[in-house]
Amino acid sequence: MIAKGRSSGRPFRLVLLAALVALVATACQVRTTVAVDVTEDGSGTVEVAVGLDADAVGRLPDLDDDGRSTVADVTRLVRTDDLAAAGWEVSEPAADPAADDGFVWIRATKPFGTPEEAGRVLGEITGTDGPLRDLRVDRNEGFGGTRYTFEGTADLSGGLEAFGDDGLAAALEGEVLGEDAAAIEEELGQPLAEMFSLEISADLPGDSTATSWAPALGGQPVEMAATGTVRDWWVLALAAVAVASGVGLVVLLLVQVLRRARVPARVPAGGPAISSEAPARPTDDNVPTSPEEPPMPTRESAPVGAPCWIELFTSDVERGRAFYGELFGWTSDDPAEELGGYFTFYKDGIRVAGGMHNDGQSGTPDTWSVYLACEDAKATAEAAKANGGQVIADSMEVMDLGSMLVVSDPGGAVIGGWQPGTHKGFGVHGEPDTPSWFELHTRDHDASVDFYRKVFGWDAHVASDTPDLRYTTLGEGETALAGIMDASAFLPEGVPAHWSIYFGTADADATLAKIVELGGTIVEPATDTPYGRLATAADPSGIQFKLLQPPAAG
Repeated sequence: MIAKGRSSGRPFRLVLLAALVALVATACQVRTTVAVDVTEDGSGTVEVAVGLDADAVGRLPDLDDDGRSTVADVTRLVRTDDLAAAGWEVSEPAADPAADDGFVWIRATKPFGTPEEAGRVLGEITGTDGPLRDLRVDRNEGFGGTRYTFEGTADLSGGLEAFGDDGLAAALEGEVLGEDAAAIEEELGQPLAEMFSLEISADLPGDSTATSWAPALGGQPVEMAATGTVRDWWVLALAAVAVASGVGLVVLLLVQVLRRARVPARVPAGGPAISSEAPARPTDDNVPTSPEEPPMPTRESAPVGAPCWIELFTSDVERGRAFYGELFGWTSDDPAEELGGYFTFYKDGIRVAGGMHNDGQSGTPDTWSVYLACEDAKATAEAAKANGGQVIADSMEVMDLGSMLVVSDPGGAVIGGWQPGTHKGFGVHGEPDTPSWFELHTRDHDASVDFYRKVFGWDAHVASDTPDLRYTTLGEGETALAGIMDASAFLPEGVPAHWSIYFGTADADATLAKIVELGGTIVEPATDTPYGRLATAADPSGIQFKLLQPPAAG
């Protein structure tokens, strides 16, 4: 039987009472929905709705004592006055012309202004122990985009009884459903699950993932999770302008890796969606795809303070992709316009570098740039300011990838910092055709060493301290990862302190010849040093880089 007393007052009794309607309206269909609609500013609405087919409406109990079963009885059943008092806007029962499904729907809607308010509104539905639990909406702003999430659990394993509570049971004369559920199923001759359905949906801004769920009555709990991301294309476009100063979009495509690289002997120099021919992709980002050759060693993550990513900023993207592809055997993605034209280079399927177009608006030259790993981007920015550096771009979260910052050291060299999240950095280094050594040329050697020790946690070691060569390394001997050179004696006037990148090669002279063949130039020919055969070259856009051919074994 259906009691006319008051229920417990939770708005989700819409769903429970809809179930009761299904029970009294033999073999009639009842649909229930919960819809969460979120806008870009984090506000939105929650809507709870009940749909009854025509037969169900005709068989409603006469709750308004007018001698008829009509839609007016739906309003009395749901007790819309209680809902309105709780801030819910309740519609009059009506058919949905767009659906044309023969159902009469009554809907209750409540707005929220923030994701936190959304959590409170969703909490009104069933409380903490109802069939819909831990419902929440989150909005997180990061560099170049805002991420929205909806999460919760739908648990109908307890049947329709799960929607009840003590207050409702009292209103229905002792039973949560007003009558024993098993007895009702026996009387109706069919399972309640065939008459009752529930759908939960979330409409999130941006490129959202799957957003609707339909848990089965009496079935297993359903974990609900949906995400949507709104890209700030204007910010991403500006990033392309600023990347040469270190404000690049480097971290948007950083690689996940699994194993630590073997580090060969490294010592300072003398004197830092796929193209039309898709690169072969491994099933694991860290598994090389060249079966003919031994696999290159990879590393799980960069040690604190070590270079972890490099980035090409070039005015001729297509020529740059072709040049480095031919020179080092790299493949690359097509530039992603939605990511400011960013692209990624791969060596045997393992990501080794990023790249972006220089449109000239920043007034900065084409260049290679370097990023160092850090434990806490915010603390690193503060440490930079406290130790003679300047913060060019303060700590910025990049969704779940990590956090980035860009600073200049006391000598004026620009360096990026990266606090890894799901992306750790390049997956291979110290091998032929990969980044192999990173070097700062500065006029202020002592201040620079002190800066990188205090800001990036360098374990600094003096490699040479003579009038001809003052050089300090991160790490010592064969475990060294980068170096700082006193370049005050040879750095041309007007050329700022800067980081240089050495790429490994098995044959420096052959690589130089190929550079010329591909349209590049030789800046400094190959020279034998105690540290290997070294050279400096430039790509067709004039971007300089160095080559390192390790010394022969023995």
